[in-house]
Amino acid sequence: MFLTKKTNIMEKLTISRRKAIVTASAGALGTMAIHPFTAFHLINSSQLALLGGEKVRNAPWPQWPVWDTDAEKGILEMLRSGRWWRGSGEFVSEFEAEYAHLMGAKRCLATASGTSALLVALHVLGVDAGDEVLVSPYTFIATYNVVFMNKALPVFVDTDPVTF
Repeated sequence: MFLTKKTNIMEKLTISRRKAIVTASAGALGTMAIHPFTAFHLINSSQLALLGGEKVRNAPWPQWPVWDTDAEKGILEMLRSGRWWRGSGEFVSEFEAEYAHLMGAKRCLATASGTSALLVALHVLGVDAGDEVLVSPYTFIATYNVVFMNKALPVFVDTDPVTF
């Protein structure tokens, strides 16, 4: 009798993947609040570069943005024409055709940002409520926010530590 009751209780206590992620996230945040970073051995405050520890990066950062002076004439011509947006002009469709050719694709769609590109991609794939999307945890916030915007669940997957 006792085992039957316990089994029935356990069967009623099923947990969804969503609930598991929320619970684990809350626990991790609580741990970090109590013992910031040192709980995960990510940063030891006595070894910060600011306090004499080893720097994480010693090489100079690459210059950005990269500017090609050979492209200036064409860019200025496009901007001065007033026909640089999708609604009035050939520049966007010309760019899309050339970029598709460069990538070996039939077509491409230019978007205003990486976030809007991800939104379009998930829409085209039909991602919707209840779907799961594999996402690298080493990424920009928009990568998983667009998954949430489609009422789907991002599932973080391990990535190669060298290439991410």
